[in-house]
Amino acid sequence: MARATDLLSRQNKIPSIYRIQTNGRRVQDKTNLAMHMEAAQESARRLRREVESVESLQVEAASLELQNYSRLNQKDEDIEAKQKLLQITKKAHWDSIPTP
Repeated sequence: MARATDLLSRQNKIPSIYRIQTNGRRVQDKTNLAMHMEAAQESARRLRREVESVESLQVEAASLELQNYSRLNQKDEDIEAKQKLLQITKKAHWDSIPTP
């Protein structure tokens, strides 16, 4: 039995069942855990924690642009096109068009 295991492991590099049981899943779990821990430590290093004051929040709020700026900067043509689209989608609009 030892000779067969030795031949298999040398020629095809196939691990024995004993090695698979002892090393297989545990090794994979250790490498996965190490990768997760490294990623968590990297994200923790990038955290930036500062004490916020009222003045710093006011300065930051004054420097930010409004998120809903597209509604404030609409052109008259865009507004008219939207109103026409709303009219076209209603059944009364199509009923008012004469059919030949």
